[in-house]
Amino acid sequence: MSSIEPSFLDTNVLVYAYSGTEPDKCRKARTLLHESSLCISTQVINEFIWVMTRKYGVAPTQLQQIIDALYDLYRVETVARKQINQALSLSDSHGFSHWDALIIASALQAECCILYSEDLQHGRFVGNMLRIVNPFA
Repeated sequence: MSSIEPSFLDTNVLVYAYSGTEPDKCRKARTLLHESSLCISTQVINEFIWVMTRKYGVAPTQLQQIIDALYDLYRVETVARKQINQALSLSDSHGFSHWDALIIASALQAECCILYSEDLQHGRFVGNMLRIVNPFA
C-alpha cells in the first residue's frame, strides 16, 4: 500500500508492527510502515519506548536501533507549545483525552490527511482535513 497524501501513525500501530504478538495486526501495521509519506511525533516515539520496555521487555540497545530507523525513515514532528495549546483546544471542543488530542494536534501540524489509530473513532474527521482510520477494522 503506497500513499501520496501524508499520513500519521499513532503509537499502537508501531507497537503492533514491532511486538508481533497479534500476527494479523502485525502484518497490517508493517504494511502501513511502507507508505511513502508517513509522520510520527516525539510523543509517539516516547510512548512506543515505554510500551516496548514495560510490556515486552525490549532491551534499550534494540530500541535505540529501532528509534534511529524511525528517524531515518519518517518525518518526526517535535511536540512543542503550539501542539500542546492546540491539544487543549481539541480536548475542550471534541472531548478527546489530552494524550489523544496531542497526537491529533501533531498530525494536523504535519498537515496529514489520515491518522492511523486503533484507539480513536474510525471515520471521524477533525479540522475538515484529518480523517481517523482504524487500519485493523
